[in-house]
Amino acid sequence: MRRSVLKSAAVVTVLFLALCCCKGPALQPPSSSEKSEPETDVPVDGDWLVSRLPNEPAHLNVFLLSDGYASRISALIQDSMLERDNETLELIPGIAESYEVSEDHLTYTFHLRHDVRFSDGVPLTAHDVKFSYDILMDPTVDALHIRNYFMNVAACDVLDDYTVRFTCKEPYFKTLIVLSEDLRIFPKHIYGAGDFNTHPNNRNLIGSGPYILERWDTGQQIILTRNENYWGKKPRLLKRVYKIVTDDNAALQMLEKQDLDTMGLTPDQWVARSDKPSFTAKFSEFEFYGPFYSYIGWNLRQPQFSDKMVRRALTMLLDRDLVLETLYHGYGKTVTCTFFIETPEYSHDFQPWPFDPVEARRLLDEAGWIDSDKDGVRDKDGVRLAFELLLIAASPEAEQTATFYKEELTRAGISMDIRMLEWATFIESIDK
Repeated sequence: MRRSVLKSAAVVTVLFLALCCCKGPALQPPSSSEKSEPETDVPVDGDWLVSRLPNEPAHLNVFLLSDGYASRISALIQDSMLERDNETLELIPGIAESYEVSEDHLTYTFHLRHDVRFSDGVPLTAHDVKFSYDILMDPTVDALHIRNYFMNVAACDVLDDYTVRFTCKEPYFKTLIVLSEDLRIFPKHIYGAGDFNTHPNNRNLIGSGPYILERWDTGQQIILTRNENYWGKKPRLLKRVYKIVTDDNAALQMLEKQDLDTMGLTPDQWVARSDKPSFTAKFSEFEFYGPFYSYIGWNLRQPQFSDKMVRRALTMLLDRDLVLETLYHGYGKTVTCTFFIETPEYSHDFQPWPFDPVEARRLLDEAGWIDSDKDGVRDKDGVRLAFELLLIAASPEAEQTATFYKEELTRAGISMDIRMLEWATFIESIDK
């Protein structure tokens, strides 16, 4: 069976290339006495899917981490009350078999299934749902990045062991989505004791989802095995293996040797290999835009970034078209908001701020940032327009983008230092 390669170009300045295969090799080779089964269109249980994890998360508790890698894995271990239909994208029953929303959109009532159990065999009830909500809303828990979306939810009440009701302060169009998908359910009997922020099970995550954490070999791999007691339709794959490979070229070598079934290609890798017969003979290739984007986040607590005129000037000094064409070979688009560019919610009426160094300098002058001491760097009220840009060490495209940007900022009288960090340190710096 041919492997499949999924290539996805991200919006804005980063191209993400994902590869996926329809059947990967077992990590242990079959014995010579085994005979291969004929291929059919009927799905069967078995096999392992071996994927690349470009960076290793600190743990898997997504209430505490704004980490896409941890979220990808924890979503297979933990359940939410409703799920997404992959074809229609509509919300469908999860651990909640039904729900009601009041006409004023202030009350949401969920009726839970009675046959859901955590992987340790303990039943999941409405008390676990309330516990998870209470933990999320506890200001001492480091969950602000998710708690932000629950600020209009005033209360969570247990009506009986399998019925829970949420009451809201005001209508919000995403309330059903955040209650359904963002509220991961933690077992109260495990996480109810100890400090949630440093709980030992944040790494050894316990949930009621289709997979169980089997093993975590630090710096090497994370292995999930199918939850044979899962309440829903069990996945066909017996194991999901995530190989931690931070170097893009090393990962590609593993893919070509078939030590990986899936991975993401960089733009350079895609351009260099996607049309080679030796590559296309082994892989099927697909290209699509993915619902993610890259951005520079300014710390508004710093005086350099508190003025929106300064932030606009900084945007006008980044030549995103040059980055897209030079570093990403045209695979990508510049976007103006956080909605996915191929959905109805995205407005094409707004145009991105242009690359315009002349206007950027004018804005900085107007905002009072001038080079008063003639040292080549603008300043205001004794503060220099100088800062540090933190980047992930495993992202050569980000480093090249930052290099382009630094040159343009220097010409405009702005000093920027580039600091490369490992993933865990990078996330910790952001959280702090």
